[in-house]
Amino acid sequence: MAAGRFAITWRCLPVILFAICSEPSEALSPGRPAPEARFALRSGAAVALSQLRGQVVMLNFWSSWCGPCREEFPVLDGIYRDRHAAGLVLLGVDVDTTASDAAPFLDKHPVSFPIALDESGTIASKFDQDAMPMTVLIDRRGTVRWIHRGFNRGDGLEYDAEINALLME
Repeated sequence: MAAGRFAITWRCLPVILFAICSEPSEALSPGRPAPEARFALRSGAAVALSQLRGQVVMLNFWSSWCGPCREEFPVLDGIYRDRHAAGLVLLGVDVDTTASDAAPFLDKHPVSFPIALDESGTIASKFDQDAMPMTVLIDRRGTVRWIHRGFNRGDGLEYDAEINALLME
């Protein structure tokens, strides 16, 4: 009986060694470097994430059809207005498949922070965007520090706490 267990253990050894020696998952998670991305802004300008090093960056992935995004936008705009001078960069990343879909939404929900367009979904894919809305906080060194999926009333307090902690570092 013991020999049988021993034989199974030896057969499992390659799987165990693979699991121990493999590179960690490349999925976006806190503590990992943010992937490099280049954002095309609605204003016509462009900015690369690497150009924002030294600042706290908040990426908010949203879409014109997203109900919670409508509720979240005024909260985000207030955060941006209050913290921009302290070093917060907030980019709203529109993941609609056409830029024209965003225009009516932004007319009804104007914001003071820049809006980036991601019609191809390239940036959303790099950041493993799997919820709507989804917010990613990146520290001054370019490391992902916090990921928040969805939006509920009261989440603004959590955003405030996370952003304040990063701005104080």
